Amino acid sequence: MFGTRLFTFFTAALAGSTIVSAMAAGPVVARSPGSGAVEAIAAKRQTSIEDQTLPIIQKLVSDTAPSISSIKALTASGSVTQDEVTPLIQQITASLNTAAASLATVDPTGITVRSLMERQDSPTATALAAFIQDLATALDGLLNFLDTLPLLGGLLSGLDIALNQVLLGLSILLAGVLNLLSRLLSNVSVLLSNLALGLTLGTLGL
Repeated sequence: MFGTRLFTFFTAALAGSTIVSAMAAGPVVARSPGSGAVEAIAAKRQTSIEDQTLPIIQKLVSDTAPSISSIKALTASGSVTQDEVTPLIQQITASLNTAAASLATVDPTGITVRSLMERQDSPTATALAAFIQDLATALDGLLNFLDTLPLLGGLLSGLDIALNQVLLGLSILLAGVLNLLSRLLSNVSVLLSNLALGLTLGTLGL
């Protein structure tokens, strides 16, 4: 009997000591992941998307480089014909359509839109901006030969549609990318306007 009472006394004392210690330590607060952890997760997701979009734009650049170079060579020669230009612009347009189709297969699941909007750089945007500037510069040279290029307007219209699809595809995957492109291409807006690429200008807000 005495042993039972002694056990009960020590058990109660131990419980009381535990409660007092817990009260002294203060309340337990559930902590959410810190902002640094959230930003790290968002950055990882961004990198994953860029890893998929950048190769698509790089392939577009490599596929169209021969045609763009040929257009530059033709304008430099001072002699440009419709038969020479048509297949070159058609090839560029086809490559743009291929790039747009490839972008449509990229899964945007899990993208942190707010974090992407705050981005100040993007390898994909940088590569595409350089491509658009090179393309616009080459095509602008053709405007000096409008007398021999009666179908140029229609070809540029088709190219404008295809390029705009690439821009729209990227805007779905990388929120804020259009703002980046707009800043990177601010000095090319006159060329795009000369070429009557209205859809591209509108999407970029130029």
